[in-house]
Amino acid sequence: MESPIDTLEQVLTEVANLEARDRAGRAHEVVQVRLAFVHAQLIRLEAELTALYEAAQANPAHAAVWEITQAELWAAQPKSFASPAQTLIAGDLDLLRLVEYTAASIARIQERCATLT
Repeated sequence: MESPIDTLEQVLTEVANLEARDRAGRAHEVVQVRLAFVHAQLIRLEAELTALYEAAQANPAHAAVWEITQAELWAAQPKSFASPAQTLIAGDLDLLRLVEYTAASIARIQERCATLT
């Protein structure tokens, strides 16, 4: 027969395990929300890049706009852009930089595309 202290120790261990799993689940939900937001931004960025590329290709005189925009985007790209997983998990200043970069890039491309059409 187990002593009450052994039983209590098992219960407390199980509660601690459940609490850890709950924290992990909540952290996962937060990362999923961040991922969904960044993914939506990247889809918009891709669509805007495609529109600018097509507008620049339609008129050879506009090719320079595409080249300049591409160079500017590469130069401004944050380190976390190529592999944002750790940034999404940490949710720190690098995530803000990533979101800022995508939003600013979308606005810049829309501006340039408007000048071409």
